[in-house]
Amino acid sequence: MPLQCYEILIETNKIPEAAMFARAYLPSKLDYVIKLWQEKTKDKPFVPTNLADVPGNVPIIDLAIRIEKVLREYYEKEKEDACNYQAAYVRHFQDIAGQVDADEETDLQKPLDLTPSYENNQETDQQDSS
Repeated sequence: MPLQCYEILIETNKIPEAAMFARAYLPSKLDYVIKLWQEKTKDKPFVPTNLADVPGNVPIIDLAIRIEKVLREYYEKEKEDACNYQAAYVRHFQDIAGQVDADEETDLQKPLDLTPSYENNQETDQQDSS
């Protein structure tokens, strides 16, 4: 989905908007769109600087690209059934950046575990019946 938005911005010649969008959502596309923006504005008095060229930003951009890859893989997967909502809901409240930075497998990359919610429901049912 973010890639489609980015492509629409490029196709409609909204290059500055595409650059800002890429910085936030598609850091892997940032270098390309900055070069495109600079080409389009080379005869103008204002020439954009590289949005990624901030001192000390290299590790952050690298991490953002790795996070983008994890999220892209997650969003390309087949979505969970609505009956698994509760188990799937929990995975959206995790520290994805921290897990990717530590080179850990994120919860988004793991198969959805339905066992804990089933066991918890069974324990709750047993307590209610006592």
